[in-house]
Amino acid sequence: GRELAWHASQLLGSVGYREYFGRHVVPQGSAYLYLHGVDGAPRDLALFTLPLVYLRPALAREVIELACGLVHRDDDRLSYSFHGHGFLDDALIHSAPSDLYLFLFLAVSEYVAATGDRALLEAPVSPHPADAGPALPVREHLRRGARHLLDTIGTGEHGLLRVQTGDWSDGILLSARDRNLAVKRGESVPNSQMAVYVLPRLAALLRPEEPALADELVRKAQALQAALRPSLTGDFFLRAYFNDGSAPFGADHMHLEAQVWPLIAGGGGGGLLDEAQRRRLLAAIAARLEARSPI
Repeated sequence: GRELAWHASQLLGSVGYREYFGRHVVPQGSAYLYLHGVDGAPRDLALFTLPLVYLRPALAREVIELACGLVHRDDDRLSYSFHGHGFLDDALIHSAPSDLYLFLFLAVSEYVAATGDRALLEAPVSPHPADAGPALPVREHLRRGARHLLDTIGTGEHGLLRVQTGDWSDGILLSARDRNLAVKRGESVPNSQMAVYVLPRLAALLRPEEPALADELVRKAQALQAALRPSLTGDFFLRAYFNDGSAPFGADHMHLEAQVWPLIAGGGGGGLLDEAQRRRLLAAIAARLEARSPI
C-alpha cells in the first residue's frame, strides 16, 4: 500500500501542460525527456493512462486526446515522440514502429469501459499539424488507426503483424541479420498477441458507428490467434520472424516480452493458451528466468 501511494503521488506530481496541444500530460521523463530531449512514445502515454483512469479520469482523457494529436495528418501515422512546441520526431530510427496504435486502442477501451464516457469518442482533436486542417473526433482517429494497422502495417508470410522499425522493443532489429529485410518482411509475435487481446475491445467500442469495421477487427483477431499457434514452441512463445533466412528469433531461449500478452489474454475462445499450456508457461518463466536471476 505504501508503494502504491508513493507511485501514485509521483505519477500525478509529474503532470505538465503542453500549450501546443492545449492539454495536460504525464511526461515520459527519464533519459527520454531529460537526455534525448524528446517525449513520448504514445505507447508510454497509453500505459500512463491505465492507472490514471482510476486515479484521475479527467486527466486520463486529456492524455488520450493529446496522443491523438500525435497522428501525422498526411498519412495517419502515429509519431514516435514529440518535443518543443508541437514538433514531432521519429528519433532517427523509429519512422514506422508497429505497436503504437495498439496501445492507444488499449487506453481508450480501458477508459470508456471504466468510466462509461463515450463522449470521448466524439471529442475533436486535430491531427498534426494542428493548424493545417479540421479537427477530427477521437472515433475517427481510432477508425483511421485501425485501417493503418490493417492496411499499412499488415501481416507477413506467417500471418503475424509486421515488426517494421520496432514493436515495443525499440532495439528488436539489432538482432536481425539483415535490418532492411527485417523492416520489410519481419513479423512480431508480441504485437500479434496484443492484437488478439485489444482488437475485440476496439471492435466493441466502434461497433455502434462502424459495424463493418468492428466485424473486420474481430476476424483479424481470430486470424492472428490461429497464426500464433505455431509460435508456441514447447512451453513458451518465440519472439519474432525476421524472414531473412535465419531461424525464428527466440525459438531457443525465452524472451519475456512474448510471454506476457498470452497470460493477459487468458484462455477460452479469445485466448492464446489453454489451462495446461498456461501452467507450463508460468512454470517455464519461473524456471528459466526467475530461478536463475540473482535478484
